Amino acid sequence: AKYGLFLHYALGSLLPGGKPEIKKSRIDWKEKFQQFTAERFHAGAIADLALAARMRYINLTTRHLGGMCLYRTATTNFTSVESPCRRDLVGEMARACHERGLGFFAYVPPEMARSDDAIFETNKMQLSELLTQYGPLAGVWFDGIGYYYKEPERYSRLAETFALVRSLQPPCLISFKNGALGEEDFLAPEHTFERTRG
Repeated sequence: AKYGLFLHYALGSLLPGGKPEIKKSRIDWKEKFQQFTAERFHAGAIADLALAARMRYINLTTRHLGGMCLYRTATTNFTSVESPCRRDLVGEMARACHERGLGFFAYVPPEMARSDDAIFETNKMQLSELLTQYGPLAGVWFDGIGYYYKEPERYSRLAETFALVRSLQPPCLISFKNGALGEEDFLAPEHTFERTRG
């Protein structure tokens, strides 16, 4: 597909520039949650823009800065559905993509690839929800490869996570940035791009 739109949208979208000015800034995310209306989020308009630019897919952050899920999940109430927004934004974006023949990718945050006991069951449930609630997904884009390199012991069951994706949506592509297991369908290094001859 090569050319697509990577859309970062989250509680952080309420901050100037979309993220804290200083990395260690203390932000009251519960306060931002109460302010989250998503009144300017229009999935159809975003998808139309992608089409006009001849893009082939949209990759939406399903959970990003601030930690709120933009979809319905049984694992937490910290979701766009429970915020003043009262909307499932992943569902809206997936529908807009499907209606226009665009591929829909789900970005998942760094901790979603972890498989240590403290988080593995929650991760499996959230991933399963994303893979079963929104029709066909073109792909899942795992973030946080740096954490994998630093603490690989927290990712000892990553192959199971990839197998879950493939069992629920066999055509779905998997990316984990620079790659971890060699089972990814494509690599997506951040800030760099190396063209290879083939």
